[in-house]
Parts: sequence; structure tokens; C-alpha cells
Amino acid sequence: MKTLEAAAQSCEFPHADTLGIRGFIDLIPDAVLILNENRVVFANGAAVKLFKAKDEASLVGLRSEKFVEPEYALQVRQTKSGDNPLITARLNCLDGDTIEAEIRTSCSMPYQFVVIRDVSHRNRLHRKLAANEEKFRMLFEQSPIGLSIIGKDTFFLKVNQAFCGLLGYSEEELLCLAFPNIIHPDDQDKDMHLFAQLLREEIPSFELEKRYVRKDKTIVWVGLTVALIRSHSGVPLCCIVFSEDILDEKLAEEQRKAHARVQRNTLIREVNHRIKNNIQSVIGLLRYQMRQNPELGKWMQQAIDRLHAVAIVHGMHGISRLGNCSLVKMVSQICDSAEATSNGRQTIKLQVLVPNDVIVAEGESVPTALIVNELIANAVKHGNIRKSPIRVTLNGDRNATIIRIENAASGRDVFRIESGNGLGTGLNLVEALLPPTGASLAFKSGHGEVTAELRLLPPVIG
Repeated sequence: MKTLEAAAQSCEFPHADTLGIRGFIDLIPDAVLILNENRVVFANGAAVKLFKAKDEASLVGLRSEKFVEPEYALQVRQTKSGDNPLITARLNCLDGDTIEAEIRTSCSMPYQFVVIRDVSHRNRLHRKLAANEEKFRMLFEQSPIGLSIIGKDTFFLKVNQAFCGLLGYSEEELLCLAFPNIIHPDDQDKDMHLFAQLLREEIPSFELEKRYVRKDKTIVWVGLTVALIRSHSGVPLCCIVFSEDILDEKLAEEQRKAHARVQRNTLIREVNHRIKNNIQSVIGLLRYQMRQNPELGKWMQQAIDRLHAVAIVHGMHGISRLGNCSLVKMVSQICDSAEATSNGRQTIKLQVLVPNDVIVAEGESVPTALIVNELIANAVKHGNIRKSPIRVTLNGDRNATIIRIENAASGRDVFRIESGNGLGTGLNLVEALLPPTGASLAFKSGHGEVTAELRLLPPVIG
């Protein structure tokens, strides 16, 4: 067996000293071995370090089987002239450690050139990455929460079985759909606005409760969390979406709210019933005082009429299942009360051209009743009873209703809310009670009649 220097001196490597073969090979970062008759005749510095040898002399003369498992050593020995195969193998260091390596060999008889690259670290990273990917895949697939990955074009890139089960689609069907395809139409604008903000990196993530439309067109409520996934350089790549079924929680919440509404409405009905009874008691006391003090009758009757209007509203709240107040019933009962208190002097004809489901908002029911009561009371008080009855007409719908009160003029000046002309105590009260939005009042006269028009809009009615 010849050493590299002996080979050079025997001209097997012509001009070896001139070319500086040793110095050149020592500059190669990979480990280089030169074999002759399957024994090491040369090892560069990288090889000495790789195999944890003391120096080159510690390696020279060793057979290749010392470093390489027999099956890989056979591959190295069988390399023919002109070949340069890549062999992946585990190598043994002199201290007993093992490394993973890629080996390239070439043959120039009688020498074998072996270049060795340590890939232990790279392979460990690859295995760690593969393990992490497998762990993520298992977590993704086996998660009880619906998971999906959405591209920047909003199409699904990956979905798990829980997400498929949540929506009733197969994986193949979902991968042909975009995120907006499963969102309830009423939620789409808000959701996609947040999604666009996420992709523009204006927000890091977002959470909300929303509705999905399943394949069978039924609705499912989900708690949604969406987060941005970035590349190593920080460029947004896609989004991961967590979708948790919260339908049971929503139903339970609705049941709690319904129970609370029942309790609230029960309390409201009881309170209104007691208020009505107390008002009736006050009315009774006022009537007694009227009999005892006839000179106060005019003023007491006005108070009684107003208390009647308030009692009507509280009576309706007391019997309403939802605490609502029907506009038709309110006006009808006020007309009946006004006609009764006129002691037969005046007839009131009511014409209803609105649906029975027109409701006066809870906070506006008492003011509205008082306004209607004052307008009808003024018509009874100032109308010409010899000419015609008072006509009360309700016309419109839930979006707009007009209460028109018409009576024959008694010769007095027309009322003018804007200027205050002709306003008595009652109409001053009307002006004070008129809601700032959702209600307007106008008076007009002509052909011997006076007409009051009360126009009601949301939010007063609904």
C-alpha cells in the first residue's frame, strides 16, 4: 500500500508537489479520504475532525469498514472509473459516535477518492420538521373543533372532519367552495370586511359569533376565531379559522332571555293592573268631590278625563302578554270614554283603516293616549253638537298612521300649534307631550269644520 506522497514520488500523481495536492484538498470543507486497496492513504483536515481522530496518521492505514457499515463499504469499493454515485450511510467515528453522511466516490485506479459530507444536523432538522408536520396534521384532523385554512382568495385550502361534519359537506366539496359561500347572507359584509382587514395586516386576528349555512340550508351558530399565517419572512400566506358549534349555547341563551321576558312582563302586568285600580279609585274620589263642590266640576272633569286616558293605557298593559299597547284599542277605548262622559251630548263615530297589529312603543303609550284624549275632549267641548257627530278615523299602517279627528266648527278660531293661537290648557298639554321624533300634529278648518291630524311614525309606533 502506497501513501499519497509515495504515489506522487512514483509519478502516479505527476507534479504533485508543484500542484500542491495536499494543500488544495485540505481547503475542501468536506471530509476527503483517498483509499488504496480499501485502506486510507490520505485524509484531509476536515476528515480528521469529522472522524474525531487525533491527526491524519490516526486514520492512515485503516480499512474503510472501520468507518462504514459493510454493505456501504462494498458500494464504495465497487465504484468504477468514471462513476460518481451518491451514497447515504451511517459512519462510525473513532470515539464510538455515529454520524449520518452523504458519500460521493470516484475511482482512478488504484485509488478511490471518497468525499464525505456530514448531514446529521440537516437530517435531524428534517426529522423534527416531519414530526412537527405529522403532529400538526394529527391535531388538525383529530380536533373536535372545526378547523379550516383559507387562502387569500377566500377559497378553502384544507379542512378537517369536524368542520365537514359541522356543515354537512365532504372535504372534496368544501375545497371547491370559498369562505363567503357558507356565511349567512346577513353576516357576509361584516365578516368579509374583517377578513380584508386581516389580510391588510390592520388587525392580527378577530373573533365573533356568526351563522353558517349548512349544505341542507339549515343555520348553525358558531364561535369564530380567524388568525393570519405568515411565511418565515413575515409575508401573509393564508388564514386559519377555528369554528366551534355554539348552537346549544345560543338556544340556552334564548331560553334564559325568554324566561326573563316572561318574568318581566308578569311584573309589568301586575304593576299596570295596580296602577289602573289606583287611578280608578282617584277618579271615584274626584267624582265625589264634584258632587260636593259643583263649582269645581269643569276642572275636575278635565282631570277625570285625563286620568281615564292614563287608566286605559295601564289597563291595556295589564292584559297584554308582551306589555304592548294596541293603537286601535287605545283610540277605541278613549272614544268610548269621551262619549260616555259627554252625558249623551255628543256622538263619536270611529272608523278604523289600519291593521290591529299597529303597536305604540312602550315608552310612548301614556303620552300618546293623553294627546289623543285631549284632542277628542277638545272636539267634544268645542264642536257644534247640533250639526254632526265627531268623526275619528285611523288610517295607515305600521310605518305611518294618521289619527284624524273632525268636528263641526262652533265658530271659534282654529287652533294653531305653531303660533299658539287658540291653545287652551288641554292643547298646551298636547304641545308639551308631543314626541320630538315620530309624531306631528296639524289643525285645519274649512267648510264649517275643524280637523286635527295626528301623524305617528316609528319609533312611536311599530
